Amino acid sequence: MAALPALFTELLLEPGGLPLGDDAEEALEALSRVDLETIALQAVDTLTSGFGNTLVELGVPREKVPKPIEVADLRGHAGFAQVVAGERSLSIEDTDPNLTRVIQRGLQALTARVAGAPAALALSCWGVDGIYGDEVAAGIEAFQRWQKLPCDQKFGADDAKALLGLLEKHRAPVLFIVPPPEPDVLPGSDAESIVKVARALCDAKDEPFSLRIDGRTYQYLSTDFAVEPPGKNRLLRAPDGVAYSIRQGHGYWKCNIYGGMVLAMAELPVPTFRAGKFRHYPRAERFGSKLAKKRGWKLVRYLDHRKPEDPNYPLIGEQQDAEIRDLLNRCLPGDLLFVDHPGKPGEDGGHTRVCVESVVPEDRERDAAPLWAQASREGAVCRRDGLAKLGGGAEIQFWLLRYTR
Repeated sequence: MAALPALFTELLLEPGGLPLGDDAEEALEALSRVDLETIALQAVDTLTSGFGNTLVELGVPREKVPKPIEVADLRGHAGFAQVVAGERSLSIEDTDPNLTRVIQRGLQALTARVAGAPAALALSCWGVDGIYGDEVAAGIEAFQRWQKLPCDQKFGADDAKALLGLLEKHRAPVLFIVPPPEPDVLPGSDAESIVKVARALCDAKDEPFSLRIDGRTYQYLSTDFAVEPPGKNRLLRAPDGVAYSIRQGHGYWKCNIYGGMVLAMAELPVPTFRAGKFRHYPRAERFGSKLAKKRGWKLVRYLDHRKPEDPNYPLIGEQQDAEIRDLLNRCLPGDLLFVDHPGKPGEDGGHTRVCVESVVPEDRERDAAPLWAQASREGAVCRRDGLAKLGGGAEIQFWLLRYTR
């Protein structure tokens, strides 16, 4: 058995990090398929509902993702039943790998399902490897101390009954979730909220746009979304623990931050991930696919204009431009458009736009330019961008999202 990847171990040991969910998805994208299969085999019980879909999307065959352990699995295991009956125990003297694995999985499940479970139960170095070593001994001792049981590094009947009792009160996660089909409807009041917030942020040039959510007031000027916002060093905050550091002399594009904060201010579902002490929104070229997984969001149109022989470069031609024109003509107020620029993934970047006005009829066969609210070099602005801006190989992927609820 291989050790769990070091990055995964770090995630397991972060305070409040279990069960691992969407927060960990972006970090795990950096791991190889072999590492991801190791996680599926040796730490599946640390994951949360829906994470099986994530592993498959990252390249792990579905058949290599075990089902989370349940109480029935423990009761139906012959060796574990013997422990419950007091006929045997797990210890350094009795190192049956099959029994060790089922107890390891039970301990891991507790860390993900029961608040306050000791971190040592996660077996963060080796996971479920079937070996009674120092990590398993420490995990059993931590469990016994937690449950106020005798600490003798043996997992016996009282320990097995306590483990069963805890897991019976906490349901196993459903790793593979099939989202319900989204209704194909025109945007309503939620889209209107998106447009209102997006325009207000662009118009906040002299007086800040201010909104109170969950007892906290958030204020923004349009220049907060500039590459290098004026003013002193500070944090740009949003609901749900999102915050970005603004330091003079350290400029960066904020199109994804603008789009995320528009959705947050409209109080709609938006993906985030942990980035140190705070949370961040996905990069623009990842935002669309992640937003499509959030409840209520529908992927209206996706275009992949990458060359098959070299996906860092765009396909260019009349067909591609016709597809982009069709996408632009589909845009409705409240929609979000994410694009990926040509270049290597993670290095080239992308852009985020919020539609505030559809294409005017007389422009449908020409530039087909909706009015977009977006972050620019100088700050949040409203500007018409169409085929002249997005076509001709300027972008290689497009995601058009709509909130339908």
